[in-house]
Amino acid sequence: MSDFNLLLHRPVADGAQFKKLIPASTCRVHFTGDGDTGYSVKQMANMIETYHGQMDKVAKKLKQRSLQSTCTAIHDFAYRHFQYKADKATQYLRSPACSWSVRHEGIDCKSYSIIAGSLLACLGINFYIRRIKQQGFEPHLWTHVYIVVPACQKTNSLKKGYYVIDGTLPTQYEPEFLQKDDYFMQHVGLAAPAQQGLNAISLNSLKKLKLSDVSDIIASLACVGATTYDKKELDRNLEIMNAYFNDKVVQINSAAMLGNMQMLSDVVADFKGVSLLIRESFRQYKIGKTGGWGACTNLRLDASMKIADFFHTTCGQALDAWLAQHFTVTPAGTKTYENPKEKSKSIHTTMGLDHTWTSAGKIVQVNKSNYTPKGGAITAFEITDYVIDKAKSGGFNPMQFLGTLTKTLATVSSGSTSGGGGTAPDGSYTDETGTLVEYNNQKTKAAGFGIIGWVLLLGGLTYAVTKFAKMPNKGAGAKKDTN
Repeated sequence: MSDFNLLLHRPVADGAQFKKLIPASTCRVHFTGDGDTGYSVKQMANMIETYHGQMDKVAKKLKQRSLQSTCTAIHDFAYRHFQYKADKATQYLRSPACSWSVRHEGIDCKSYSIIAGSLLACLGINFYIRRIKQQGFEPHLWTHVYIVVPACQKTNSLKKGYYVIDGTLPTQYEPEFLQKDDYFMQHVGLAAPAQQGLNAISLNSLKKLKLSDVSDIIASLACVGATTYDKKELDRNLEIMNAYFNDKVVQINSAAMLGNMQMLSDVVADFKGVSLLIRESFRQYKIGKTGGWGACTNLRLDASMKIADFFHTTCGQALDAWLAQHFTVTPAGTKTYENPKEKSKSIHTTMGLDHTWTSAGKIVQVNKSNYTPKGGAITAFEITDYVIDKAKSGGFNPMQFLGTLTKTLATVSSGSTSGGGGTAPDGSYTDETGTLVEYNNQKTKAAGFGIIGWVLLLGGLTYAVTKFAKMPNKGAGAKKDTN
């Protein structure tokens, strides 16, 4: 056991009263990307906004009469029910259900913060994700993260004090720090982007694209003879792609439901960029062999490209039609996605997609957009049977597709968005000290917030994408690991 793990080890409560309140999770690797801690905090925020519903029943049990008592109850729940274990080379961002499933093995400060943030979001409480630099422990890096809750929920200013929720520590004292950076999260109910119908559907009720649907898009691939790319590998690749894009559909709807336009912009770009990168990586692999591949391998590479193109082109047309119906779309530059030359960081290794790596690597760019709600009812975006049929026959018609969308996701006013992260409403939190926070001399050396590769654990299939997006450093002194 490392020094950090030993220092922060705690007996874990039985938790029987919560077991039936939290959904089960397979807790297998779902997604990763490289970026600095500013990027990673945004990924944590996206996790909270997308998966906080997993803690809804627990949140109702933890709610107390006062904000302070509620924060204490959430801190105690996090500290007492989850073992601490610092992440190593790979940095894990777990959904609450995943953290619960591995709570005896241990989680670190990032997952504790996702748990606390999810509980607060369920209760409609505004908060900040705070990252800090610490004296005596790589002071040039952001090395720890936790939650702070403004005592004044009307202005969300920290000048009037705040409560600390740090699941790594047994008390609610705040660690000493050299520098801090806060990311504001406002609960959608208080931000009021959705005037009615917010809970018209559950995200769990969204149509999931079945593997059989994806397989039907490609013709029968009966093939005789030796092959480098066998049927089991093809089936696994299709399964990985299907699971990845199903999850992106959930995130797109979550962003629209919450009124988080930054999240919507990021996830839409990822949907288009990753699908294009996968398609072009298969293409690069196909043309990269001197003398070419055998007939069976070529056949399966073509099938893989066709499925990736289905997500990029046909599903992309459907996504664009849905976006144009509900949002004013404005260009916001481009975003770059990379399948690195280094095999250990390629999507062959990290995403688990066989036959996608070559020493040439691959880089693609997609256009990125900003979105502003037009107002009115927003239908849920789904990859319907119409989209699947048009992938086979062609002739996609945007209006016909939109007619197949029948579930109301939310009803919003024109131009409304949630707080969604970033600066506090009064813009003045940077140098504030909350009067409700007690400081002690303990320097928390909670490791595991440096950047190497971030892995989201949601409970889906295994795929981890390293260096999908080239993220700039953000935040003073933030450092991007180049390993």
